[in-house]
Amino acid sequence: MVAAELIAGSVFAGHQIERRLGSGGMGTVYLAKHPTLPMRVALKVVGAGRDDPEYIALFRREAQLAAGLDHPNIVDVKDFGEEDGTLWMSMRYVPGGDAAALVGPGRSGVEAGRAVHIVTEAAKALDYAHEHHVVHRDVKPANIFVAPGDAGADRVLVGDFGIARRTDPAATQVDTGVRTFTAPYAPPEQRSGGRVDRRADVYALGVTCYELLTGRLPDAVLADRERLPAGVGAVLAKAMAGDPDERYGTCGELAAALADAVRAESARGEPKRRF
Repeated sequence: MVAAELIAGSVFAGHQIERRLGSGGMGTVYLAKHPTLPMRVALKVVGAGRDDPEYIALFRREAQLAAGLDHPNIVDVKDFGEEDGTLWMSMRYVPGGDAAALVGPGRSGVEAGRAVHIVTEAAKALDYAHEHHVVHRDVKPANIFVAPGDAGADRVLVGDFGIARRTDPAATQVDTGVRTFTAPYAPPEQRSGGRVDRRADVYALGVTCYELLTGRLPDAVLADRERLPAGVGAVLAKAMAGDPDERYGTCGELAAALADAVRAESARGEPKRRF
């Protein structure tokens, strides 16, 4: 079943709803007070129109996969349950919003050093997930949360494992039959329904990095690639290669190559450059 729109002040599964934070393919997220602890959580419930068995199975799987990942750069699941037939999960609330807000309409991208930091921190989360046999499959700015951190540095967390998959041979995983992805960030093998591995997340992180640096998607303006410094452009081209074998082997390798390229560009006298 699906939950009706929850209003501020109402109580759902013991959580007092404060306000609606947003919605996506897998449900609607609310800011809510935890039933027993002095904390606020992001409460996600199955969204309207998502009462078919396939999406419910995806929602359950998201909770199970995310709950099994314990990393400071991953939004952790606090609890999971069902209320009057409606599935829900509570997650760490990350104040500050997502990286998509940094590259919204009219924006020209973020300062290169900040982009490197966001990509590097997200890469730590993704490589950790890959080491634990989980591929995210939906890496994009909207699923990377950026909060104020110590000493002015962004605190970066990866969330929304709604279409993640386990990759270890021993995993018993039922295919829901749902083929969902965010087209601009999905690599060719994912769009065609082929097998994906960690290199799919490398591709998506490369697209995300491109968008953070320029404020646009790679195919939005073809001439954009020519405007990027050669070193940075080469890094992103490798990350977004159509053939998975030509990409970086890990997200950390991509982040390190990007940092080196931006550092080289900064040495030319433009440390705060926006591309």
